[in-house]
Amino acid sequence: MFKRRVLITGSTGYIGHALVRFIHAHADLFHDFEFFTADNDLRAEWVTSCGGCSLTDYEEVPPHYADDLSIYLLFRNILKEVHPSVIVHLASQPSAPYSERDAYSRIYTQKNNLAMLQNILYGSRDLKLSPAVIVTTTTGIPGAPSSAILEEPMANLAGSSYHVSRGFDSANLGLAARQWGFRCLELRTSIVYGVHVDDVMEPVTRLDWDFFFGTVVHRFLVSSLVSVPIPIYGKGSQKKPIIALRDVVMSLANAILRSQDMAPGHEIMNQVTECLPVYQIADKIGGEVRHVPNPRVENEEHQMEIRNEKFLKLLNIIPTTLSRELHSLTTSVDIGKIPHKDFDRIFKGAYHS
Repeated sequence: MFKRRVLITGSTGYIGHALVRFIHAHADLFHDFEFFTADNDLRAEWVTSCGGCSLTDYEEVPPHYADDLSIYLLFRNILKEVHPSVIVHLASQPSAPYSERDAYSRIYTQKNNLAMLQNILYGSRDLKLSPAVIVTTTTGIPGAPSSAILEEPMANLAGSSYHVSRGFDSANLGLAARQWGFRCLELRTSIVYGVHVDDVMEPVTRLDWDFFFGTVVHRFLVSSLVSVPIPIYGKGSQKKPIIALRDVVMSLANAILRSQDMAPGHEIMNQVTECLPVYQIADKIGGEVRHVPNPRVENEEHQMEIRNEKFLKLLNIIPTTLSRELHSLTTSVDIGKIPHKDFDRIFKGAYHS
């Protein structure tokens, strides 16, 4: 029987590896599909270069293709060999702080991220393929608008080089839909936390905790576990959009299963289930809190409003809450892996993302 071929990029990254493990654990759901993965495994190198490391033990699944996906001819060869019916694009340099570290990181982030998606889109057109293209970007594309963040195209007013790069990705998805009739689903991903997926007991992916790659929930949790005060900019009243990893993976799985029904066009969904003030995230995690002067020029009282009706319909389950996920997350963290217990240097910032 003919099976629909799925190419997953970024398969060794935080979300990508979790998706691969979920697919392996639920082979019965995906009996009509054949999966191929691609990644150059740079995530671990980026984290190590910033002094961080993963605090989880998990079974690593190597990619079928270990190539630099930002090089057009290399990626075109992958497309030609796989001939995918579905492409799930999870590969990017995903850290806003890393993208702002220096000139090299800033330029590299945009060149790398834009080139990979362009290679997917133009390579598919060049080879006369017509895959359903499922891409994760970020809810941070519109910045912090005074109105609601909608599930539709919005102005690219992002606050970092990374977030701006994903705004360009969004525009290029829309362009491919208009010019070539492509079928594109853009899931604008919020702050993701957790290391588990449904029906798999052990952690399925890495957990980063450093200033550059550790997002707010993971950083706050590790601060609490090592008895370092949780650092909060200013009052911490700003609301932040968050989602559990298991819900991210479930929505991606549903998108794959429904990909054959995708119509030509560019559909946007906000991949978010909760929107909480920073201080409330810290309260749920527990531990001492340290308020520090806010170095940013921003409205500390901004109360983000974000629409997610279309996304919740895709998710099609009761969303996971931070309170519900904290126990499994806490018991999976091995603080003994932190190098040299160098907490002061690693926790030098309070980046809320």
